[in-house]
Amino acid sequence: MLDNANNKYIKAIVQTGLYGVLTRFLVQGAQLIIVPIMIKTYGMDYFGLIATLIAFTTASSIAGFGISKGMVNRIPLKIAAGSNVVDYIRQNVFLSIYISIIIFPVVYYIISYFYSNELSTMKMVGEIITIFCISFSLSVVINTLSDVYRGLGKQVYVNQVQFSSSLISMIFTFSILFLELDVIYYAISSMILPNFITAIYYIRRQTGLKHVFNSFTLSLSKLEYTIKNFQFFMLAMVQFLMTNVGLVIVSRFNGTESAGVYNVINKFNLISIAIFSAFTASLWPVISEIKSKNGNISVILKKGKQSTFIYALISFFGMSFIVPNIIYYVMSIDLNQPFYIYVLFATQNVGVIVSSYLIPLFNSFELLKVQIVFGILSVVVNLTLSVILVDAYGLSGVLIASIISHYFLVVLPFYFIYKRKIDVGYS
Repeated sequence: MLDNANNKYIKAIVQTGLYGVLTRFLVQGAQLIIVPIMIKTYGMDYFGLIATLIAFTTASSIAGFGISKGMVNRIPLKIAAGSNVVDYIRQNVFLSIYISIIIFPVVYYIISYFYSNELSTMKMVGEIITIFCISFSLSVVINTLSDVYRGLGKQVYVNQVQFSSSLISMIFTFSILFLELDVIYYAISSMILPNFITAIYYIRRQTGLKHVFNSFTLSLSKLEYTIKNFQFFMLAMVQFLMTNVGLVIVSRFNGTESAGVYNVINKFNLISIAIFSAFTASLWPVISEIKSKNGNISVILKKGKQSTFIYALISFFGMSFIVPNIIYYVMSIDLNQPFYIYVLFATQNVGVIVSSYLIPLFNSFELLKVQIVFGILSVVVNLTLSVILVDAYGLSGVLIASIISHYFLVVLPFYFIYKRKIDVGYS
């Protein structure tokens, strides 16, 4: 019985991961074709601007204030206890809708201030920022609906929806580039369209969400906000900063063209991480479900460690030796960057892969405080070193700052905590 249960969960992780890989290949892999055409059509400045704004969209997880992430753990517990989760889901979904409306002008002001120079020197930057803000607001709601489905054990469906919406969006994007339409249409197809299509899929099907949309009232007294929700909120903020400090520094100190160079190489970094996290993302809801049933996770932990080690080695080799040739020979982009820049990206990539395996495990065990504390330390050190090194060493200085902070303040502490809190008790 135990082997059958383990096989069931491993199969769910693999199935979810395969859909995730297809989605990531579709979105990130298509960049091999899109990026050179986009740079040729609109220029490196506009590519750097839009690619950076798309990266900033991940901050939408902060706007949920940790409520939606808390649902991934709480929904299976409520179901196991025989509780009715409809009211709980309804309140959180409609709260995310109200937040998305309120946050729009705030985000617009912040981004307009960040790109104040570009607003005066580049055409249609104001319109592109407006499109980003609409996309950001939609992402707040999409994140909540995705976490509802994950809490209901339907992570495969989440990836199916993401795959379908990405496919439709890519078709529109290729058409816009082929017709050489204004950059504003490219911004719409790459930022707003995927979220809009995803929202339609979620609301039309409503699997697990029956009766949620029967009422459109929000009762703040029914909201369940605990210290764990606040910790998830802090964690989302820390993870966003950890991921984007380098990009922010490069954009702010070196301009959108340097940000474009950073984003071209980082596309491959994101492809590698996205493929791996397509599998690890399902660890959180799967392990939460196993724990709610007092099951055993030792087999999943063992296979996870082995897979992480093998994947990290392959990814390091690919980022160091294969990616430079793809950019130059396949994409026909001459970034004029030395070999060690790619090695630094590869080293950074390995650290993120290791933490991408550990973080979902920590979330399922609600080990949030350690992630917040070490994450904040990592961000502070990364930001400080980046500002110090960027003037003298440029992009390589930003990457070195990221590697030092991430390995010494995330990877190593997380590994020792994993060995002490999780691995010892279940292996």
